[in-house]
Amino acid sequence: MSHQSDSQSRNKKAVVYREAISARTLTDMAGHALSLTNFPDGPLHDDPILKGRMNNQDCHANLRIHATDIIEVKNHEAKAIINPAITCSLILQGKAEGTIGGQPYCLDGTNGPTGYIWAMNEPMLWTRSIRKASHVRKVNIRLDRDWLLQEVQANPEDELCCFLRSLTEHPVNIQKWQPSKRALSLAEQLLQPSTASPFLEKMKNESKALDLLGEAFLSLQTSTLKPEMAQTVDKAQLIRSYIENNIASPLDLKTIARGVGMAINTMQRTFKQSYHMTVMDYLRERRLETAKEAMIHDGLTIAQAAFKAGYTSPSNFATAFKRVYGVSPSQIRN
Repeated sequence: MSHQSDSQSRNKKAVVYREAISARTLTDMAGHALSLTNFPDGPLHDDPILKGRMNNQDCHANLRIHATDIIEVKNHEAKAIINPAITCSLILQGKAEGTIGGQPYCLDGTNGPTGYIWAMNEPMLWTRSIRKASHVRKVNIRLDRDWLLQEVQANPEDELCCFLRSLTEHPVNIQKWQPSKRALSLAEQLLQPSTASPFLEKMKNESKALDLLGEAFLSLQTSTLKPEMAQTVDKAQLIRSYIENNIASPLDLKTIARGVGMAINTMQRTFKQSYHMTVMDYLRERRLETAKEAMIHDGLTIAQAAFKAGYTSPSNFATAFKRVYGVSPSQIRN
């Protein structure tokens, strides 16, 4: 089978391993994730080295999701030759460590959830040390380096694009980012299995992965902005955090502005500068999202979901839902 056809066959499905993961399974998984694999020395065994849940999914937007909630039950060293890529990692618990191109790395979440953006800009040997009795919960979102470079080069004056381009100037570049409450919620959702159809699950996961990438990039952008611009982003994040913390409560512009201590006009301008949408558009979008999740996971009826999203009319809710997601609420429930 040609490399192209092999790649196409991998892209058609998600690879999900649960319960017991052997060295052979782990190597097979690496074969799905990477185009070049350096297999470990010696025979591959079928006895478990990991137990838990490992979810790998290729998405259309030139990204790959890798989410794990695992107990490492045996010492092991995984190896692969990794092609150039930029990866967003959120370590929720434990740590991932090993070497990249012979240099040690440690993505550490032992003192609380921690985010990392790490870029590998040429093919090199990657190793991952698996330590007996370690519990690791993490989400990785891997972007093709050449695809990302094409995107950022189309916006040469954008400060974030300049920063992302700078990540490609060294063979290996690792940067920390501070996960928001929203980022943590997205990561937890990517770790959870769903009863949705595979097609809907893939759509949902791709949307969440892109949202999580946006969170990481926004955090990096804030750390590199001029002080006055960073202050605007901080205020916008404060507004969004208030909405997230009170999503189930009655909210309007006056209530939100009072909650964050800003004038309504200032709040609107600040939020739109950072998120390119109005405060109320964001609120409506988030409530639709919570209603969608409740229909999928909790079995809410369309009328109940409409009420949860703040709509008095199920038909108006259905119209708004289809405009955002491209499918009707009844299709989601079925």
